[in-house]
Amino acid sequence: MNRWRKITGGGLIFLGVVALASEPSSLTYPVCAIAIGIVLLLRETKLVPKWESETERDEPVVEPRQRPPKPIAAKRSSPPRVSEVSETSVSETSVSETSAVSEVSEPVVPLTTRSWKRLLAVAALGSLVGLCAWGGHWFLTRGDVAIPPAPEGTWRWVPFVWKIEGEKPSYLVGTIHLPDDTLSKLHPAIVRAIEQSDAVYTEIPTDRATLDHVESAMHRGDGRRLADVVSPETHGRVRDVARKLGASPDFFDEFETWAISMQIPYLPTMPNRTGRLVLDAEIAARAESLNKRLDSLETVSEQLALFRSLSNIEQERMLNGSMDVFEAYRDKDRHLGVEMVRVYRTGNEDSIFSYALAFFDPNDDQDKHLLRRFLFDRNATMATRIKGILSSHPGSSALFAVGVGHLVGPESVVTHLRAYGFRVERVDVEPMDVGRIAYE
Repeated sequence: MNRWRKITGGGLIFLGVVALASEPSSLTYPVCAIAIGIVLLLRETKLVPKWESETERDEPVVEPRQRPPKPIAAKRSSPPRVSEVSETSVSETSVSETSAVSEVSEPVVPLTTRSWKRLLAVAALGSLVGLCAWGGHWFLTRGDVAIPPAPEGTWRWVPFVWKIEGEKPSYLVGTIHLPDDTLSKLHPAIVRAIEQSDAVYTEIPTDRATLDHVESAMHRGDGRRLADVVSPETHGRVRDVARKLGASPDFFDEFETWAISMQIPYLPTMPNRTGRLVLDAEIAARAESLNKRLDSLETVSEQLALFRSLSNIEQERMLNGSMDVFEAYRDKDRHLGVEMVRVYRTGNEDSIFSYALAFFDPNDDQDKHLLRRFLFDRNATMATRIKGILSSHPGSSALFAVGVGHLVGPESVVTHLRAYGFRVERVDVEPMDVGRIAYE
């Protein structure tokens, strides 16, 4: 194939030059031939990306047809020195001036093996920064699952934004760690909060290095496969789920058990969202474009340590619970990720907290223990770090974008900050119209 491209490219350039010399008045065909020949040659020098062909899909060296999002080159320091600058002008963009996302018809795209792995890594990044913010199903034992009623569809977005009063106000923004077209254009209230802040902190870094770190951590490094650490019954269920997702039955065999359990309920609609950024990354990208300082409240290593501390029994229980939810939604032709985005767009704190913990058993000791470790303890740590940042730089402002599950309900970050003496109030914002998306 490579030799054919070189010969064809060289031949087209030669014929184009000859035709141009013999008939200078006719430019269209010679110029087209020369241009095509140049492109074919450049492909072989890797100056032009090589998109995979139908016959190349299983070759490991071939890049997937749908590439991951462009990395965000975050400027990091620990902690960042937030210099005192003049008040940043506030954007005057109104809700009525914000164009809505257009209606799109997006059939599920068949993915290559490498695309599936990258897709799982993207989903893992979202789940890492949002475990328990959306995660009661991870604590389920196997059995019948009573899924909550389908939420009402709404095509208006009310963001979760809180203002922290101070010499210069700072902000909390509740995000959802799922990519979605209706959230790809930032709400004006979020944009204004970014513009007024000197620094922006996401939950974990959102750059390419972080994505690569997550993708690597998801793979087993001890030589074992999934069948070596879970029961034959659980392994058989995982293989069946892989088939239903359109992947090979052994696709999940090389991944850590916890990594599989986090992704399965969300993967049915993820192929339609390949290449989208999660809201946290959209915020970081906008902040970078405005030359804001970027940092994070947690590290990937801290979050990975939580998962790695789980026993094999706990991880298998999480995995079976995740598959229970997958099957329950699939049986009713519903999608957990889509419905979570719908609830998120309403901006209703009670609805989002109750939906997030719809599968959580408050009477189960293990459920309560894991919820404490993965959500409430982290909320306390985040609030302590925010307090330290704001107290160290009283004349500066910052925006903290974390999963909305950390900002609502009991023992939330907002609750802790108020206990520290900060005045934290929800910002009243106008809904923004968003476009209807075909896969909803």
